[in-house]
Amino acid sequence: GLKERTAEALEVSRQYLPEMERIFASYGLPKELTRLPLVESSFNIEAYSKVGAAGLWQFIPSSARLYMRLDEVVDDRRDPWTSTDAAARHLRDDYLVLGAWPLALTAYNHGRSGIAAALRKVNGRTLPDLIARYESRRFGFASRNFYAEFLAALDVEREYRRSLAPAKPPAGFELVEVKHYVPYETLRKLSGLEDEAFRQLNPAYRREVMDGKLHVPPGHAIRLPSGSARQFQAAYASLGDSEVYAVQRAYYQQHQVRKGEHLGRIARNYGVTAVAIADANGMRTSKKLRAGQVLKIPPRGAQSARPVAHAGHAAPLRTAYRTHKVRSGQTLSSIARRYGVSVAALQHANDLISAQIRSGMKLKVPSAS
Repeated sequence: GLKERTAEALEVSRQYLPEMERIFASYGLPKELTRLPLVESSFNIEAYSKVGAAGLWQFIPSSARLYMRLDEVVDDRRDPWTSTDAAARHLRDDYLVLGAWPLALTAYNHGRSGIAAALRKVNGRTLPDLIARYESRRFGFASRNFYAEFLAALDVEREYRRSLAPAKPPAGFELVEVKHYVPYETLRKLSGLEDEAFRQLNPAYRREVMDGKLHVPPGHAIRLPSGSARQFQAAYASLGDSEVYAVQRAYYQQHQVRKGEHLGRIARNYGVTAVAIADANGMRTSKKLRAGQVLKIPPRGAQSARPVAHAGHAAPLRTAYRTHKVRSGQTLSSIARRYGVSVAALQHANDLISAQIRSGMKLKVPSAS
């Protein structure tokens, strides 16, 4: 089935590769690296491994939390564009530490610190040094052959592309940013899209969000078909007070306490405070937990859900801005990375409908949150 699976992956990849190449180019990375999902996931957005790796780029949870959002609301590993940006930064960091692409790509499979430690152990500098001299149960067939497998996939994709007529450019999209906690279904209706079309553009939301148990949080970017952002923003501005919220809905996960766990450790694992868990369970933070006890875990920032008072007419919060003059060759993405803000935040601050900017333009840059 490998031949058939690869053939399907090559066809699916055509709708993603143009944007993926653009993202990697914005980080100064070789475009060939965008073919790595052929090895990792066969370009299956729904891919999920037995060790918990998910999405096109097969991020495990610990790596994902370093480069993207992964919580009870959003799993950005499922978003092909956001996860591509995360993968670009991940691979860039691997390369900066290890100094060579064969090592960096092998580290994507085996782990950056693991490859660095292996090189030190054999006093080596290259991947062939590791293959020839490094012995470890963890550095098995998959890790030893990962770079070779990538090269094979790259060669197959190159030949496949030569045999095809140029692909029709995929449909573009625009980003808008919500300013309140808003039900997913409300945003879907404002977009004018059917359920499946909206989900394909915004695939990272958890089932709890799509089912209405949690709201889409403020500051999160929504993707819309090109040309529809202004209409969406006008409709969003007209939402009534009962349709947008100041706080997240109080939706609780359950956690069964394991032996040796304490409230602080559980809170860190879920990205909430010990006080929030204690309040949700009607107990003091000093209370000793017992193994088997079931705790309610609130979402990040959760309080009792209530509408925003006069949301459509309230005076906006004053935001501090700095000014950036665009230089030749800069992109909105590179400027956003420089200041530690999102592209959507820059677009919103400057009333930009697209990510196109020109040299000499002066941009307002909001403070990083």
